[in-house]
Amino acid sequence: MKAITSLVSGLLLSAMLLLPTSVRAAELQPFFTLKTSSINTLVSVAERFAGMAGTADAAEFRDIVNTARNIRGVDPNGIFGVAAVADDTGGISAIVLLPITDLWRAEIPGRPEVFDSIRPFLVRRGENRFDIMSPIGTYVALQRQGYLVITPEGFADQIPADARTLFADLEQYTLGFKLDLEKVEFETLESTLFGPLLLMTMMQSPAMATQLENIFEIYRELYNEFAVVAGGIAINPQTADVELSGFAVTREGSEFGRSFAGYRRLPTIFSGFRGTSDNTVFSFGDSSSQPQVADSAVTELSKQQWEAILEGFLDQIAMEDESGELVELAESAIESIRNIFEAEARRGAFDYALSLNADGTLLFAFDTVSLAEIQKLAELAAAFATKNASEEARALMADNLNQGYATVEGFRVSRVQIPVIATVELFAGPAPDDVAALRDLTLGVYWAVKEGDKQAIAVAIGLDSAKAEQTFKAALAQTRTAVPVQRPVGMFSLAGLGKLLQQTVYPIVVKTDPPANELATFRQVAEIFASAGSGATITVDGEVTSNRMSVAYRISGRAIETIISVVRLSIEQDFGGRPVIQAF
Repeated sequence: MKAITSLVSGLLLSAMLLLPTSVRAAELQPFFTLKTSSINTLVSVAERFAGMAGTADAAEFRDIVNTARNIRGVDPNGIFGVAAVADDTGGISAIVLLPITDLWRAEIPGRPEVFDSIRPFLVRRGENRFDIMSPIGTYVALQRQGYLVITPEGFADQIPADARTLFADLEQYTLGFKLDLEKVEFETLESTLFGPLLLMTMMQSPAMATQLENIFEIYRELYNEFAVVAGGIAINPQTADVELSGFAVTREGSEFGRSFAGYRRLPTIFSGFRGTSDNTVFSFGDSSSQPQVADSAVTELSKQQWEAILEGFLDQIAMEDESGELVELAESAIESIRNIFEAEARRGAFDYALSLNADGTLLFAFDTVSLAEIQKLAELAAAFATKNASEEARALMADNLNQGYATVEGFRVSRVQIPVIATVELFAGPAPDDVAALRDLTLGVYWAVKEGDKQAIAVAIGLDSAKAEQTFKAALAQTRTAVPVQRPVGMFSLAGLGKLLQQTVYPIVVKTDPPANELATFRQVAEIFASAGSGATITVDGEVTSNRMSVAYRISGRAIETIISVVRLSIEQDFGGRPVIQAF
């Protein structure tokens, strides 16, 4: 009940106290809108998730639900909304939309003081109009078509008859926002939002303020490139499916606009690296052609941001490297990263795929125009990692290395077999007894490069070396034919995770001889995931059309239900004060 009280009180008070009252505009054009679904929709969503969690019948939860559905003077099917409007003087004002049908009769069951505390500030100015007298000025409350609209006095005559039209673009969202950058000057955002934040940061950390100032410059350039940014979350009360989505629309004539207009999705040669639907834990991949904006201000500012991070990394190494050899390696690596960034940012096309299957094999492949630089970077990374290694460790790696031992569809394949425990011991000392039981665990690492006009790199890593090699070569064989990109471009399967736990992880866990109750719970967790079914997925997909880019993340209700079941199990089980999630 306190949550309901806080929500209503907060919305009413924010309308009176949040922003100036004296601003006037020739036409009401909100640059920012925020919309929330009705009380009934929100309660239905809460009941659906509470049912999954087994708390739907809890007395406290039922009390909140009953209170929310029985607020007098409020339409339980009406939306909530907030709109922000800017004017030529640089001020910003807020307009609040509430589904209050009768302000004088509105009452929260058991908490009449909430609305009673507000009514003394109301002065009736007509049948459907009230003035709200506050210490910082006068606000107006308008009763319009079953809604209460609270607005600064200067905007009262410009509110549309149906104020819901201000939020029409957000109808599909349970909670959504829209930022129309063409209706607000950047200087207004800077003075009201960025400026105060920068000032507070400078008082706390001058170094962080410099980074923040650079980020604001990136925002300024993005402001010049984009006209509209919108997004939100949509929840289906019946299925519990959740979608988090958004889109951005470029300004006419902008560099990003020209880039979006030239976007084309292309066939991929890496379909084999996406795995199969019945044996995949996660899978990502895409192939497209799109004019890049390598010389844009946004790209340059982002590059500067990364440069600062890399320089900080270099400074940290210098503090610990007395010989200077590691610094020299790091400087060479950073230069290679710069060269790769420059080349890849300008080519305007990419083809990649990444997946993990239930056998524990990780696959990754991508095309490139920087093969030589990437190979150089890999050699530098290997030199950096083994700089302080013993001769024994280097010999172990060399004995298990086999370069260019096979060729598949123009890819030259190499491999290294890494005895995991023995390698760790050479760097970190003797392994604990429970870990030493895994001494026969061997990590198979495979990589393949394709030279020539169409350069590419592919990698496979697996605990079952034979299966990893077989899967890798089969994926390489499929590169001979380009096929349409698999949609959605990204997918995570909870059933695939369950199979991974059962087939690959469980046999390893058994070797460490864990307590029987912990092992039993591990089996339960794996079974819950494995039995989730093909519909228990998390997906991501995107699209670029003309001047608009959109992206959507979707979590199925079945996936949410499965995750909640595992969380409930972790709460119910306890091993010596440790929840099961910590135990494993």
